[in-house]
Amino acid sequence: MRLLWTRTLSPGLVGLLPARERGWLLAWDAAGALTVLDAGGVEVAGARLARPLTAVACAEDGSALAALAGERLLFLGPDLAVRWDRPSPPGTALAMEAFGQYLAAADPAGALRIVDRRGHVVGSATTPRPLRFLAFAAERPLLLGAADFGLVACFDLRGRWGWRDGLVARVGSLAVGGDGRAALACYSDGLVRYSADGVKQPGGAAGFVRKAGLSFGGERVLTLGQGKDVRLRDRKDVLAEWQPDAEPVGLALDALGRRAALAFADGRVQCLDAITPAGEVRP
Repeated sequence: MRLLWTRTLSPGLVGLLPARERGWLLAWDAAGALTVLDAGGVEVAGARLARPLTAVACAEDGSALAALAGERLLFLGPDLAVRWDRPSPPGTALAMEAFGQYLAAADPAGALRIVDRRGHVVGSATTPRPLRFLAFAAERPLLLGAADFGLVACFDLRGRWGWRDGLVARVGSLAVGGDGRAALACYSDGLVRYSADGVKQPGGAAGFVRKAGLSFGGERVLTLGQGKDVRLRDRKDVLAEWQPDAEPVGLALDALGRRAALAFADGRVQCLDAITPAGEVRP
């Protein structure tokens, strides 16, 4: 992989999300600061919310963002100005539909709520374990969720169950492709892949995997393993590797799986290119 740029934000970064269709990155820190960066690392928008954030989400097209802050659900525009602020139970996970039309929020009691962009509830469900990770598919009306242990599932926009699997353990992150296929980073089972219909797929990785990011088509996946071990994979091989000088706290992969981004606790965001101009994968 080849380093393209580094942008230094305030220390204490805790997460990173891609707006894959727009090519933007959303980074946030423990104190409630949000920053949107474009594909070149230039700041598009920045804001500091009054409350520490428990979960953050953004639309694939960058048209809207959302945050769970204490017992409030905030809906923000691309300029990070708050469009509305509603009461909400303390949350464990948050996701936004690709074009900012729907939000999904999960809480510690196992409740899942789906609201539209005006904040009106359109669907709900109760899960046997609290969902810690949520993500919408961009091309289909599907919402995927995973608990820390023992549950990964798919719902429609009304909260009705599609498929579910209880044989996953120690989940560290959930990434979803455009058509609903998913990749789970599992501490004990490695990288676990599912088709859009919930069938386990080949092309995973054995061993410890803490975080994963998926390309829009789902063919390439970026993984964080032990320590600082970052790898770009397809369904057969490791395509590229990177050893940063610190342990990332967040990662993201662009729509085509050609650029990776990493966030670090010291405030840095790095963008990496794994593809040569000729279209070959750079070792």
